Amino acid sequence: MKKRNWNLCNVLSGASGSRVLWQFNPEPRGAKLSGQRQLQGTDKLPADWVNKGLSTLFGQSKLNVAWMRADHVFLRVLKLPTADLSETQSMIELQLEKLSPLAVGQLAWTFEPWGTPVEGLQTVIVIIIERQHVDHLLTALQTSGFLADKLEFPLLRQLAATDFDGDGTWIYLSIDGNPARALAVWHYQGSLQSIHMMHLGDGDSRPQRLFEQLTQTIWAGEVEGWMTQPIQWRLVAPESSLAFWQPQFTAWANVPPRTFPSLQDEELAALTARHAGNMPAEMTVVPPDYTARYRQDLIDRTWMGALFAVAVVYMVAVGCYLAFLEFHRFQLAAAEKQVASLQDNEREYQKFLAKEASFQRQASLQKASIRAFRAAAENLPADLTLTKLNLQNGKMLTLFGTAPADQQRAVTDYADAMGSAIDETGAGKLFASVQPPNSQTRPGAGGQMMVTWNFVCELKTGSDREEKR
Repeated sequence: MKKRNWNLCNVLSGASGSRVLWQFNPEPRGAKLSGQRQLQGTDKLPADWVNKGLSTLFGQSKLNVAWMRADHVFLRVLKLPTADLSETQSMIELQLEKLSPLAVGQLAWTFEPWGTPVEGLQTVIVIIIERQHVDHLLTALQTSGFLADKLEFPLLRQLAATDFDGDGTWIYLSIDGNPARALAVWHYQGSLQSIHMMHLGDGDSRPQRLFEQLTQTIWAGEVEGWMTQPIQWRLVAPESSLAFWQPQFTAWANVPPRTFPSLQDEELAALTARHAGNMPAEMTVVPPDYTARYRQDLIDRTWMGALFAVAVVYMVAVGCYLAFLEFHRFQLAAAEKQVASLQDNEREYQKFLAKEASFQRQASLQKASIRAFRAAAENLPADLTLTKLNLQNGKMLTLFGTAPADQQRAVTDYADAMGSAIDETGAGKLFASVQPPNSQTRPGAGGQMMVTWNFVCELKTGSDREEKR
């Protein structure tokens, strides 16, 4: 059994009615309160607090813990040989039928190790609750959006915080705020011997019923051999209850009991969060089928949410595309209408003049290109290979070629020769400028190193020729 890895813990004080929701963050010595919500019967739980996300599937767990009331909880004390949690669980299962007041098939149970083992024996408290009540409680919690990982009995956290300073009997009164509920804890011979819940009924007969049940346990303890006299009584209860019960105990036991105020709900919630985070996930009365169902529901919701998001994105993208297409169709129709309105005789005449000028320009460029190509061929050294000529805008002539690696000087000479080429029309140099060649050495066929080169020659334009003259 492994401990939980948690980064948030929500503690809910009940499934219905007036409730309090606390949220805690882990810290080295316990749990730190990060938020608190007071909820009425119809109030919804804050979804951003209790809902679980993808991080839960990848180890960063958010724990949801709900408190159980004492009405349906049975507590038993066992002495077992010291063992790890798994072996202890197996030993309890063998005795469960004897321990439980319910049929084994009708209950949910867990346990808590208690105190320090003595002479090879460990003390454990077994928590038993009716399975039907667990189902009802988990269903009510799920309806409100709270998927509980653990169901906790807060009074056990009160017991865990108690300093059992010697032998004696601790009486916890007004459990869950109910004056008819009490718990007796019998701590003798250095360890927990007995623990049992007591129902005191209603009215003025509560003290009499409490003392009758305590007397029966005293007789049983004497028979079993762990009871010692005189009994040291301790009362743990809210301040308002202590004022009533202290004189009652003093009159009955002939000795005043020591009194201690019970912990506040916020303190119990912090202890609950700390305990839930430190105990393995398997140690809970929440049946495994609920946990598996919660996990599967989370996976299903994640997939459905992802598919819905993809569908929304797809629909938005299609809508944007259709709007964009319609907008361009409108622009195209407007442009076509405008072009049609401008097609008159003057437009045709301007087009004719433009075509004539274009033809003249093309003829001039063709002649210049022929002269440039001829100069490139005539000045090409024998060791250089011209692989490509590229004339852009009728002005920029780029020559590409290859040469053996030891003929890089020939490339430079070729560029210089092109720069000195004379225009056969008598307009001076053919090129206005020739850029230095670019070259790169790389292996050629047969492993011979070759140089690929290129340089740019700028043809003279008509305006260049007029300035020269």
